[in-house]
Amino acid sequence: MKCFLLLFPLFLFCNSYSQTCIIAKKTKDAIYVGAESRGIVPYYDPITKKTYKKPISNLCKIQSYGIFNFTVCGIGFPIAMDECKKAAKNQKSFTSVAKKYITSFSKRLRDTLESIRDDKFLSFLDIVKDIPQDSNRLGRTIFFGVEADTLFLGQIDFYLDSKFWEPVLISVDAKVGNLFGGGHLNHIKDTIIKESTWAEGEVKTINALIKIEIMNDSLEVGGDIDIIKITTRDKVWIQRKKICN
Repeated sequence: MKCFLLLFPLFLFCNSYSQTCIIAKKTKDAIYVGAESRGIVPYYDPITKKTYKKPISNLCKIQSYGIFNFTVCGIGFPIAMDECKKAAKNQKSFTSVAKKYITSFSKRLRDTLESIRDDKFLSFLDIVKDIPQDSNRLGRTIFFGVEADTLFLGQIDFYLDSKFWEPVLISVDAKVGNLFGGGHLNHIKDTIIKESTWAEGEVKTINALIKIEIMNDSLEVGGDIDIIKITTRDKVWIQRKKICN
C-alpha cells in the first residue's frame, strides 16, 4: 500500500507528493503515532517529456489543532492538513470533526483533480497512474486524541470512483480501531499485526518498523522519525524534528 503526499502551494497539487510510512497504535493507556519525513517533488521536463523526482526530507506529517491530532498520507496532503484544521475549529467531538472534514476535503479534492485533468503538462492520468495499490484509494487521514476522557483513534480513506474521462467521484470509508498504518507498509504489513512484534514497547517498535521501510525504499521513505504519545492526561513528543516545533 502506498500513498502520496502533496505539498504547498495549491498549484503544486499535481506535481509534488511523498511516499510515507505512518504507524498509529492505541493501547489501554495511550496512543502512539509515528511518521518519517520524506517527500518527493516530481517535475515535468517539456523537452524530454519525462517526469523526474527530487527527494526532500523535512515534512511534518503529524499535526494538532487543539485536542484533535491528525496525520495524512495521500493526494492533496497540504489541502488535507488545511481542511483538518478548519474542521477541528470550534468542535468538541471527533464525529463532528470527521463529518466536516469528509465534506470539505472531498469537495476540494474533487474540484482540484477535475481542474488539472486537462493540464497540458501533467494530465490527470499522470497523477493517479503511480498509485500502486490494490484499491483505488487516493489517501488516508488518521485522527487521534482524547474525547470525554477516552482515547480515540480513527481513520478515513478516500477513493477515486471514476475513470479518466468521467466526472471525478470520491467515496469515503471511515472506521475506528486500535492499529492503523498509512503509506509504505509493503515490508511490514504482516509483521505489524503480530502481538509479539510489540514486545519491546510501542516507541521502539514503531521506530524499527518505519526503519525497515526506509531501508527497503530509501528514495521515497526516509528522514527523521517523529513519534507522539497521547494519554488521557497529556500529550508528549517522544521524537520530533526541530523544524516541526
